[in-house]
Amino acid sequence: MNKLTLVAAISGIIASPSFAAYTGTATSGTAADPLASIKVNTATASAITNVWYVDLASGPATNKTAPAIQMVKASGWTFDFTNLAAVTFTGNIQYGDYRTQTTAQALAILLDGRQSYTGVTQSFSGTGAYDEATNTFTFTKLPGAVNGGGASVYSETAAATCVNGVTSSLGKVCTSFSTASKNWEGLALSFVFSEDRSAFSGTLAGTDTSGGGLSLNTTTINWQIAAAQPAVPVPAAAWLFGSGLIGLTGMARRRRAAT
Repeated sequence: MNKLTLVAAISGIIASPSFAAYTGTATSGTAADPLASIKVNTATASAITNVWYVDLASGPATNKTAPAIQMVKASGWTFDFTNLAAVTFTGNIQYGDYRTQTTAQALAILLDGRQSYTGVTQSFSGTGAYDEATNTFTFTKLPGAVNGGGASVYSETAAATCVNGVTSSLGKVCTSFSTASKNWEGLALSFVFSEDRSAFSGTLAGTDTSGGGLSLNTTTINWQIAAAQPAVPVPAAAWLFGSGLIGLTGMARRRRAAT
């Protein structure tokens, strides 16, 4: 084995770990809905439920004309590529602070409520598959039972603050939220990696099925993810190890030449 081959082999081992971590951003409201054909109906015949997600910096939650979920938040991901047929992963989207406004509407607005959230993170994990031909990672979890969760874990640093708007004898939107699951029931991922798996981009869709009766609905949240591995310097010990092997190879050659 010559020096260049040895260095390339060592560099390849160091640069292509089976376990990889990524950091990036999650841009919401921009991706197509890969769960559209399998999720629960978005409304009953009696009422339509709409949800507006508004970043705290973009104005009051009562502004229904604001684009839904137009936030850019941090995301972090890890993948274990040891077995490409069963790639385990973890991921998250850090929403931060945001507001929602929800209305249930038939001929008129039946329910209307607003909530503010602080320090929100949505986390995911599972096992998907990697297609080497296209460098694509995919994962799909079908929506489960109403308020069943299972596709994600939701957390926040402070309890949501509720302010009800228009109400009627049917009740208040914020009251109905108390029985709803904040964890998503459905999840679909499709990420395309670079050849060396140092970066990826793709789509994520989560579905949250909640409520009953007039307010039965499924909210779909779509994201586009772009992430890369943080720059990690090669440990000095690895380079010393490589240099040592090269030195030993050179010594062996000199001994053969002398004999």
